[in-house]
Amino acid sequence: MKNLMRSIISVSLSLAVLPINSPHLLSQLSEESYVKIIQKLLITENRESDPFTVMREESLGELKINLSAQQVIQLLGNPTQKGQVEFWAGDALYHQYWYYPNQGITLSMASETEKGQQNIGFIKLVSPSTLPTKRGIKIGSSIEEVSLAYAKEKDKEMSIPDQTFIAGSIYGGLIFTFDKGRVIEIFLGAAAE
Repeated sequence: MKNLMRSIISVSLSLAVLPINSPHLLSQLSEESYVKIIQKLLITENRESDPFTVMREESLGELKINLSAQQVIQLLGNPTQKGQVEFWAGDALYHQYWYYPNQGITLSMASETEKGQQNIGFIKLVSPSTLPTKRGIKIGSSIEEVSLAYAKEKDKEMSIPDQTFIAGSIYGGLIFTFDKGRVIEIFLGAAAE
């Protein structure tokens, strides 16, 4: 197996990374170097092709996916209202909506069991929320601002011009909804299973 991996790396590096006349450098690499190179290649490839990167790395203010219920309460206080705990077959988790209407925030708190530890499953912002994304987009931002901030992450197939802009994927990302050229809703999480 080790020899197979060494061969794969050799061919990959020869073709993609090293100058054509440098194959002798490959024979001088230690096993540790090979592992580091493979990790670097895999991480780079996964970050560029992984539609869930936006969902994992983005935040709305200090709120982010997987933040615990205790952390949410420290940031926002107790919700004004909580929905019923419901099992969702799509992700096989138990969800409960937490509502903060005075802050324009709705959270889906998810857990593996009905009474288990809850973490943020998704976040939805509407007016009067002032929470920004990591790139400064908030309720009221323009389509142009969103397009500039998230151009590289745009899902061109699923975004609808002048209506929605999806950064990442509907299976895990940011969804901006527009009215009259302005953001009226920001959703962070998985909108589809």
